Amino acid sequence: MSRVRKITHDGVTMSVSDWARQIGILPSTITKRIDAGWSVEQALTIKRRWTHPIKPQAQADHEMREAVRRFACEQRRAIDAFEEDMLDRLKGVAMTPPGEGRELSETLS
Repeated sequence: MSRVRKITHDGVTMSVSDWARQIGILPSTITKRIDAGWSVEQALTIKRRWTHPIKPQAQADHEMREAVRRFACEQRRAIDAFEEDMLDRLKGVAMTPPGEGRELSETLS
């Protein structure tokens, strides 16, 4: 059997889950605060004092991964364009009857 914990603040009584949804924090945060001796008002009105900042090394790692990803995408596009160009050139040589037009070595240069 689960027990629903009710909290009254400013004349309004709701469950911990309902309060959490309304104010935008986890129900466990409210419960832990009250169990730690916080007043109901403090538990429901005090926002986080700080957030975990991204460490400089983690930020640098993220930026490096993004740069490598962008570089790899640019390289893939360049390779695809090169391959397409080479295929077009080879098709042009294959369609030209022997003795008419340029030799393969001239076409590729």
